[in-house]
Amino acid sequence: MSDLLAKGVKPEYCLFNFSAGKIVNKRWINTFIDSFNSDLKKYKISLIGGDTVNTKDKTVLSLTIFGKIPLNGIKLRSNAKKSDFIYVSGTIGDSSIGMNLIKKKINFDKKGKENLISRYQIPRPSIGLLKLIQNKANASTDISDGLLVDLNNICEMSGLGSEISFSQIPKSSDVKRFITKNVKYEKLILTGGDDYQILFTGPKGLDNYKNVTNIGIMTKEKGIKIIDKNFSDLIDGYSHLLY
Repeated sequence: MSDLLAKGVKPEYCLFNFSAGKIVNKRWINTFIDSFNSDLKKYKISLIGGDTVNTKDKTVLSLTIFGKIPLNGIKLRSNAKKSDFIYVSGTIGDSSIGMNLIKKKINFDKKGKENLISRYQIPRPSIGLLKLIQNKANASTDISDGLLVDLNNICEMSGLGSEISFSQIPKSSDVKRFITKNVKYEKLILTGGDDYQILFTGPKGLDNYKNVTNIGIMTKEKGIKIIDKNFSDLIDGYSHLLY
């Protein structure tokens, strides 16, 4: 969904392919279908087809979501302009820190831990910003592989660079508390991924919209510069391709 929203496309229909493997039983199916149906209703998406088979191997779930392209076309990553402001929706870093709380069993207060793990397990796409992206954004992408990686995609494809402020990146109260106690994990806000928020560029003032924050500006000089913090060993974000 976040992929479509970042292109200015309203998610409307889906196809679902379900290969039921060893783990599947009646209880599993009922639980999954109830939850799946709840999401379809929540985001007003119609299931219009797909396929269901049994297999003795692993269970495989495949979902394809699509919608109609707006009259003014989709929002590309290659259309950022010099001096465009850089905006993000929602808060950044919750999901990746939530994943690390699970994997590394880091100590944190119970309520904060539950909130961050929930953000990892249940993404919250910014469906309310669809009209803003359609009408105001120049370049846009979703933040799935990490803020720096996805911003770099916009920079490279637009032939530009960028300057961003780490302090301006929107962080939830749980993330702020967590990185205060665990400073070494603050890099995950830049590189962690799985936020499924929208990263876009456009004219001044779009941060007047609810749930939108200005974090920087597009520049003529290539590369990404963090103007208020020095990270000497930033890790790369997620890559879909292994060479």
